[in-house]
Amino acid sequence: MSGRFGIGADTTLGWSYNNPLGTDTGTMGDQGGLQVTYWIAKMFAIELLLAFDYTTVSGDGDVEGSANQYGFGLRGLVPVAFTNDVNLEAVIGFAFAGAGSDMGTPDNSDDAVSATFLLIEIGLRPEWYITDHFSIHTQVGVAISLLNEDNTGVPNGSGADINAFGAYDLLGNAGFTFYF
Repeated sequence: MSGRFGIGADTTLGWSYNNPLGTDTGTMGDQGGLQVTYWIAKMFAIELLLAFDYTTVSGDGDVEGSANQYGFGLRGLVPVAFTNDVNLEAVIGFAFAGAGSDMGTPDNSDDAVSATFLLIEIGLRPEWYITDHFSIHTQVGVAISLLNEDNTGVPNGSGADINAFGAYDLLGNAGFTFYF
């Protein structure tokens, strides 16, 4: 794999946030997006994740306005076990994300909300090389979100949110990579 470059889709392990739609405070699940991977050596790769989501709401409903979420991640992949077709890789990295909204109800003024957050993630990721140029992978691990008063849900508070093995979807944060 040394010197190989790949592009595909992947997710972060998740982080906490203050819902930009203003309805509640909760946990943003894994943030999926474009992934670029470069294997620097046989035993180390760097992966860059980029994600963006934009939502608009209009009409006769309770909320009108727009919301966006964006994020990027940088992580290292270190193979810890090998077979002929599957590698088990340790995932160590961080992700930065932001969310913002300008939402309001028809009977009151707009309510602008924004938040940024930092995630540190440590996990395991099995990667199955179906061919020399294509792989699929899933992942599970521990995500630690460093929080401030904008995204903890606690007024004037700060702290950390720890999400252990939070791959709650059917495919366990599945992704794919096409290698050149």
